[in-house]
Amino acid sequence: MVWLIEDLEQRLLVECCKVILDGMITSLSNGFNRVVIHTDNLEVVQALQDDLLEDSGITILKRVQRIMSTERRWLIRHIPREENRVAVCLVKLSVEGRTGL
Repeated sequence: MVWLIEDLEQRLLVECCKVILDGMITSLSNGFNRVVIHTDNLEVVQALQDDLLEDSGITILKRVQRIMSTERRWLIRHIPREENRVAVCLVKLSVEGRTGL
C-alpha cells in the first residue's frame, strides 16, 4: 500500500512538472524576462527548490530544475489552496463550460 501512495505522489509531481515546463516554454517563447510560478502543491515547490533531488530518476523534474538554475529568471512560490484564486476561477470556468455542453 505504501508503494502505491508513493507512486501516486510521484505521478502527481511529474504531471505538475509537465504543466510548469509547458508554462516555462511558453514564457521563453514570448520573451518574458522574469516569471513567478505559483502553485498550491508544496511538494512540487520543495522538489524544484531541492538540489538534492537532481539525482532522482524523474527526468522532467531534472529538466525543470536545469532551466530554473540556468536562466535565473524563474521564481516558484507556494500558495495555500484556499488562497489560490486563479485556480478557483479556472475550475469555475471549466464547470460552467461543461454545463453548456
